[in-house]
Amino acid sequence: MKYKVDEKQLSDMYLSGMTTRQIGAELQIPFRTVTRYLKNIGVEMRNSGGFHKPALDDADWLRSVYEAGNSTTQIAEMLGSTSRTVYTWLVRHGIETRARGSEKGHERFTAETRQKLSEAKRGKFLGADNPNWKGGLDNRDPERNRYPAKQWSKAVKERDGFACVECGETEKLHSHHIKRWMDYPELRYELDNGVTLCEACHQKAHGKGFVFQWNHTQKSTRVRCP
Repeated sequence: MKYKVDEKQLSDMYLSGMTTRQIGAELQIPFRTVTRYLKNIGVEMRNSGGFHKPALDDADWLRSVYEAGNSTTQIAEMLGSTSRTVYTWLVRHGIETRARGSEKGHERFTAETRQKLSEAKRGKFLGADNPNWKGGLDNRDPERNRYPAKQWSKAVKERDGFACVECGETEKLHSHHIKRWMDYPELRYELDNGVTLCEACHQKAHGKGFVFQWNHTQKSTRVRCP
């Protein structure tokens, strides 16, 4: 297929730093066609790494600033580039790179030190002794986070006008099962088995003997929460 292309425009776009893919997307022509046209009009093509800052071609300059202690991130900031691009050019020039931690001034533990630290912690910080302990395995039913449960919760709130039926609060609303989720699996998604409560009233609803009123059938019904 023949494309009408302004060769000067094509050349200017490429020399401004745009990639052949970017040019192709803007002009709505295949990027391979862009490449072919550029080659035909004698434009020197960049390498497959794409457009980069000319300073990165200077291996001596790059080595000097890197070995002076600047990190790839700092060099990228100097050039208006990315740390990944700087790292790529360090490798291309055969410049030995530092570990990331050492770039930040961190000292690395030797293998012997790591082994000693591991042995010192063995058997400690387990279970309730661990600062991240959260009371054991999570026993919540994952079914409660799935689509049917979320749809049921939304339907309950919509029916109750997005307000707590106990106090009228409209923030931090929960859809509460009148007959417990665990005890009545057959009623889990029944609309009449749900009621909208705010966070505070929901906490009370799970307290011993709490009684609340709700009305979605145009009559007052008194229900005792299990």
